[in-house]
Amino acid sequence: MSASRFRPFIAVFCLALLSIATLAEDAKAILSISGRVTVNGKAVQGSSMPIFDGDRIEVGPDSTAGITTNGSIITLDANSSLTYQRGNVNFGCGTAILSASGTPMTAVINGIQVSFGTQPAKVQLSDKDGVLLVKTLSGSAEIKEASGTSALAEGFSLARSGSTNCTAGPTSPTTEAKTVKPHSNSTTYILVGAGAAGAVGAALAVAGGKGKGSNTGPTSPSVP
Repeated sequence: MSASRFRPFIAVFCLALLSIATLAEDAKAILSISGRVTVNGKAVQGSSMPIFDGDRIEVGPDSTAGITTNGSIITLDANSSLTYQRGNVNFGCGTAILSASGTPMTAVINGIQVSFGTQPAKVQLSDKDGVLLVKTLSGSAEIKEASGTSALAEGFSLARSGSTNCTAGPTSPTTEAKTVKPHSNSTTYILVGAGAAGAVGAALAVAGGKGKGSNTGPTSPSVP
């Protein structure tokens, strides 16, 4: 059989590879799930899928989710939510842990901006039951709020009043008949989130303290 007869198939194959490569380039975050998770209100079908700027992730009861990007990992506990943006996430309710390996990143939680620089850092965010907590597990983070900007050193926490939107009960993702298939565009992976109850307990323990190197309100070291 003449090789020329295979040329159309080779061309189609090359186009397919090009499309996959383009998709991988565009895909900057991968969502991995365990249990019941929705993206923009639609239930995720499968264990992972790409996500994109503006996607809202909601994690149901007894479920976990993770978002892996180039240089960062975000883990979401049960009954947690956030809106993803490349290099910037808008956290909703629940508990999350953000780990950055040196890639600049910013998270906003109830109007408070938490920024990572070029040094590796790991921070826990929690907004539930009327208490907001930012706790630096490793490295450091910059905290910016209405009263000013401060540095939150490793092992220190900042506690504030939580959002009123996070006190009405757990997040309940809406499951629709139409589900999100595990193929789209993004490059990120997820890990399971940390326990939310411990975050709230830590928040109540540190409320009113002052953080090392902080120029503003209550930050305090974690209590063993």
